[in-house]
Amino acid sequence: MSASHRRCCWIIPFFVAAVFAFAPPLATARIWTDDQGRKVDADLVRVSDGKVVLRVLATGQEHAQPLAKLSKADQEFVIHRLIMSLRNRNPDTRDQAVNQLVGIGLDAVPALIEEADHKNGGKGSMEALEKIGEPAIPHILRHGEREWREEKGRRDYPLNQLLLRLPAQVVLAAVQREKEEVRIAFVHVLLMPPGLTDEQFGFERRLDLVAGMVDDPSDLVLRAVFECLISYDPFGTRPAVIHAFRRELTSPDPLTRILAARGLCVPKQTGLVPRDHDACKEVLDTIEDVLTKPQDHDVRGFAARQFEYLRVDKAMVPGLKKWLASREPEISAVAAKQLANLGPDAVDAVPDLIKVLQAPKVAQAKAAGRRPTSQTPQSRQRVAAVGALSAIGLSQPDVVDVLLAAAGDSDQHVCSAIISAFRDADLVPPDARNRLTEAIMGNTELDEKSQRELCDNVKTIK
Repeated sequence: MSASHRRCCWIIPFFVAAVFAFAPPLATARIWTDDQGRKVDADLVRVSDGKVVLRVLATGQEHAQPLAKLSKADQEFVIHRLIMSLRNRNPDTRDQAVNQLVGIGLDAVPALIEEADHKNGGKGSMEALEKIGEPAIPHILRHGEREWREEKGRRDYPLNQLLLRLPAQVVLAAVQREKEEVRIAFVHVLLMPPGLTDEQFGFERRLDLVAGMVDDPSDLVLRAVFECLISYDPFGTRPAVIHAFRRELTSPDPLTRILAARGLCVPKQTGLVPRDHDACKEVLDTIEDVLTKPQDHDVRGFAARQFEYLRVDKAMVPGLKKWLASREPEISAVAAKQLANLGPDAVDAVPDLIKVLQAPKVAQAKAAGRRPTSQTPQSRQRVAAVGALSAIGLSQPDVVDVLLAAAGDSDQHVCSAIISAFRDADLVPPDARNRLTEAIMGNTELDEKSQRELCDNVKTIK
């Protein structure tokens, strides 16, 4: 037996001859290795249905071999050559490469994803992934999770469009099988890119996918879903979504409860309005529960910020007075801002607002000779109280005297708010400017520069 015959005889039992659609040769000769370590010199002729056709140099014969039976290096070589063909300007060559990669199937998916990502959604790679379909989804999701973890500011993931073109139930089923981190990334990276129009991103299609995740068992995933729905679909009326918001009002996770309450409100020009009468009580009860129970400081602050935009009416003044007395300055400040929104209708809260300004201040450490650069929580609380008293009216008993007294022992933020209150008042006592100047100049909380600046502002009071 000749050497050349011995060299290629190993391949015959494993290669099954077949007829494939014509395609140009993809590579020059190389030494191919099968999964048993046996080698042969051959040209790559074409790829189809997951098989490669090699032309053995010694005999000139063509034989087909499953790609999976080749060595890892040869598999990568074949896939890489096909990926390069996707960039060919000849549409026929590109289409053939797409079909050949689809025939390879799952083994080609990682390289196709990298190509689609690198080429910002290259047509050929996206087409091949779409034809492969469901088996490619887990790989796309995990790649998106890595992108989100490594480059959190990114929001232009090109495979968004592909996931939107695949059947929604198939995508959601694949998402639910993934770990928590991948499901969160699916919301943040794949569903929330800004700056895209409805035509570019398929607004309704995207929201359908998000709405399909409202039953996720993870609180972290559910928070991401609720944040997305609140941000992108504030007027949404999907029954499943509204049901999920109401269901999660009793969640053991306080942040999820607050987001659910927020989801039951609709933004109007004047603020957030509960969707219906039942939602009004549910929202208020949830916020009160979180604000009045011992929770993590950040959780209560988050609840307070959500409540800040809720439109209130006179009937809520008793509840606002209770929150005004909170030991948490951020919560008290939000209640004061809501009272300011009510204006004269919140007159019953004047004594409570006065108590806020008369309460002992929390000592703040400060470096000698340095001006404060940030506002403390108590300062924000006192500023909000001044704003509420101004909105209700300085004509109420004791309000002017309380404001003047506060100007003598408050920081520059509170003093500025007091000056603004007198400036905006319809009727200012004749001696208010002089008394306010004296209070500021005697305020040991202020340095000389701040005192001069504030006194200059006092002169603007009419």
